Amino acid sequence: MQEFNPYLPEFHADPYPFYHQLRAEDPVHRSSLGPWLISRYADAHALLRDRRLGRDFGAFLDMQMGPSLLRQMLGRTMLFNEPPDHTRLRTLVSKAFTPRVVE
Repeated sequence: MQEFNPYLPEFHADPYPFYHQLRAEDPVHRSSLGPWLISRYADAHALLRDRRLGRDFGAFLDMQMGPSLLRQMLGRTMLFNEPPDHTRLRTLVSKAFTPRVVE
C-alpha cells in the first residue's frame, strides 16, 4: 500500500485513488506521520459515538503534537471542548448554521 503523505503534489492532484485503496485494504491505518486514518464512514461514526474512547481531545492533541502553540489554540475551540462548555458554545452559534442561513 502506498504510504499516506498529504504533502506530495500527486496526492493533491488526485487523492481519490489513495482513499479508495485505503478503504479497500487498510480502513484503520496508522500513518508514519503519526495520526490514525479512519477511512470508512461507518467506522468513523462508530468511533466518534463510542463513549468508552472518551472525548479528551486535549490529550489526543498532546499525544499527536506535543504541547505547542497550535495545540493551545485548537484546545480553545468549540470542537475540543466537553459539555457543558461545548453545549453552551454550540447554542450560541447554532442559529448561524441553519440550512436557510447557510444556503
